[in-house]
Amino acid sequence: MTTKIATAFAFRNVKANKILYIPFILSGGIMIGLFNIMISLLDNDYVKTRHEMLPNVIVFGAVIVGLFSAVFVMYAGRFLSKRRSKEYALYTVLGLEKKHIRRIVLIEYLINMVTVSVLSIVLGYVFGKFLFIMLNRAMNDMNVALMNYPLSLNAVVITALYILGIFVLLFIDSVWNLRKVSAVELMSQSKSAEKEPKFKLIPLLFGFLSLGAGYALALYVSGSVESMLYFFVAAILVAIGTYLLFTSFSIAILKMMKRNKRYYYKDKNFLSVSGMMYRMKSNALGLASIAVLCTGVIITISATLTINDSMKTVVSKAMKNDYSLDYKKDFSVNSSHKDILEGEKNLKAFVENSIISNEKIEKFFVKEGFLIYVKKDGEVIRSSLDKKSGNDMFLQVSTLDAYNKDEGTSYTLKKNQVLITSNRKKMMKINSITLAGRKRSIIKVKDNTKGNIAADVYSVVVADYKELVAMAKFYKVKNVQSGKAESPKISLNAEWNVSNDSKDYFSKLKKESGKEGYALQTKREIEKFVYELNGGFLFLGLVIGFIFLIGTILITYYKQISEGYEDRENYQIMKKVGLPDELIKKTSASQIIWMFFIPLIVAMLHSTVASKIVYQLLGLFGLDSYSQYFGKMVMITGAFALIYLIIFKLTSNIYYRIVR
Repeated sequence: MTTKIATAFAFRNVKANKILYIPFILSGGIMIGLFNIMISLLDNDYVKTRHEMLPNVIVFGAVIVGLFSAVFVMYAGRFLSKRRSKEYALYTVLGLEKKHIRRIVLIEYLINMVTVSVLSIVLGYVFGKFLFIMLNRAMNDMNVALMNYPLSLNAVVITALYILGIFVLLFIDSVWNLRKVSAVELMSQSKSAEKEPKFKLIPLLFGFLSLGAGYALALYVSGSVESMLYFFVAAILVAIGTYLLFTSFSIAILKMMKRNKRYYYKDKNFLSVSGMMYRMKSNALGLASIAVLCTGVIITISATLTINDSMKTVVSKAMKNDYSLDYKKDFSVNSSHKDILEGEKNLKAFVENSIISNEKIEKFFVKEGFLIYVKKDGEVIRSSLDKKSGNDMFLQVSTLDAYNKDEGTSYTLKKNQVLITSNRKKMMKINSITLAGRKRSIIKVKDNTKGNIAADVYSVVVADYKELVAMAKFYKVKNVQSGKAESPKISLNAEWNVSNDSKDYFSKLKKESGKEGYALQTKREIEKFVYELNGGFLFLGLVIGFIFLIGTILITYYKQISEGYEDRENYQIMKKVGLPDELIKKTSASQIIWMFFIPLIVAMLHSTVASKIVYQLLGLFGLDSYSQYFGKMVMITGAFALIYLIIFKLTSNIYYRIVR
C-alpha cells in the first residue's frame, strides 16, 4: 500500500467517523489550549514583573491542567481505538497487512494531531487574552492591556511537544492493540460484556473501608492546618472507594433484586435489572470517573468563588491600619520594663520623624505581645512541650492599653480576667479559660486576629505588661538550635494611619526603616499580596473546574455512544422476539436515566460530606463562614445539575439515534 492510498483511507476514515472525532478534536483542543494559556502566563513578562506570587500558583496549575488534559485526551483516544476494532478487523479480512493498518492509523493520528495543535494554540492565544485580562482584574490590577499578552513562542513549542508526546503514546497503544492478526480476536475487542458479572466481595469490602476512611477524615479532622494535611488523603480514599463500589456494590444490589423473584419476574423489571447488570459491568469505571469529576467541579468552583467573594474581608483582617512597624529586636522575659518603654519611645520618634510635608499621623499606638504555639485541651491552654493530648493552635497575647487604642474601646479588666477572641467561631464556645495555670474569667470581644495566621488562634488581652511577662514565663517553646525549652520573646509593634499619604512618604519610610533595622508592612502591600494570591487561586480553580467539566462531558458523550452501539443489536433482537416498542423504550429510558444520574447523586453526597473539611481548608485564606461556603456550594451544585441535564438531553438524543 502506497502512502497516497493510506492517506486517502485515513481521510475517509476520519470523515466517516466524525461523530467520534469531532468531540475528540474539540475537547482536546480546548483542554490543551488551557494548558497553553498556563505556559504562556509563566513566560509572560508582565506577570513576572508585576505579580511576584502568581508564577508559583501558575506552575502548580500548569502541572494539574497538563496532567488531567493528558489523561482525558488519552482516554478519548483509547476509546476511539477500541470502537474501531471491527473496522481494523475488516481490513485484515480484505487482505491488508498489519504494516498497512499501522500506516493508516499513523496518518489518522497525524491529521488529528495537527488539527488539535492548531486549535489549541489559536485558542490559547485568542481566549488567553480574555483570561489574562480577567486574571488581572481578579488581582485588582486595572492597568493591564491586551498588548501585555503577546504570542509566546516558548509556549507554542512546549505545547507542540506536549501534544506530540500524547499522540506518540496513543499511536504506540494502538499499534500494541493491533498486534493480533486474527480478525475474530480483533472483532472481539468491542464485545466485552457478554457474560453476567460476578459478585466481588473483596472489592466491596475494600470499597466501603476506603470510602468510610475518607468520609471519617472529612468529617472529624479539625483545624485548617490538619485539613490541609489530610484533604488530599481523604480525596484519594474517596476516589478509590468510589471506583471499587461502582464495580462491586452496584452488582451486589442488582443481584439482590434479581433474587427477589416476585420483583424480578415482571416484564419491565426483568429487562431493566438484566440490562443494568450488563451496563454496570462494562461502564462502572466510566460512571465512577464521572462521579469523581462532578465532585471535583462542584468543590473546586464553589471554593474558589468563596475565596473571591471574601478578598476584601481577608485584606481588612490581615492588616487593619495603614502601616505596621516591628521593632529591630525582640525582648526576653527578663528584660526590664524600662527597656521596653525605651523601645516604644524609639518607635514613636521614628514615625514622627518620617513626616515629609502634609502627612498627618493618626491613631498611633505600640503593642507589646508574643505569639506562641500551644495545645488546647478543652478550656485549658498548655505549653506545646506538654505531652498530654490536645489540639495544636497558637496563643497571641497583648496588653489592654494597645487594644483599647486600636479598637477605640475603653475596657477595664479585673483580677484574673482577660479579653478573648479567636479566628474560629467554634473556639469561642467557652465560658472560662485556664491560662498560665490559672482559671480566668473572660470577656468575649469581636475577632481582631491577624488574617495571615492561618492556624487556629486565641487572641488574649491581659491587663498590663506585668501580666504579659508572667504569662510569657509560663509557656515554653523548644529552641530549634539548642533543643532547650525557652520562654517566648516579647515583641514591639507600632501601627498607625496617615492622612494625606503620598508615594514620597511611603518611599522614604521604606528606605529609612530598612536602615534602622525595622520591619515595615503596609496595607497596600498586603492588599496586593492577598489579591495576587487569592486571584491566582480563583483563576486556577476556575480553569481546573472547567477542565473537569469538559472531562465529564467527554466521558459521558463517549459512554452514551458506546452504549448506543452495544444496545443497537440488542434493541433489534428484542423487537424481533415480539417485545412491544413502548416497553423497550421505557426499559432503555429507565436504564439511561439511572446510569446518568447515579454519578450526579454520588457527587452531591461526596461534596456535602467534603464541605466541612473544605470549609476548614478555606481558613488558610482567612475565611471562617461555613454558611458562605455552603451557600456557594449549593448554588454551584444547582448550576452544575442544570448543565448536567443539558448534557443528558444532548447525549441521550445521540444514543437513541444510534440505537434506532
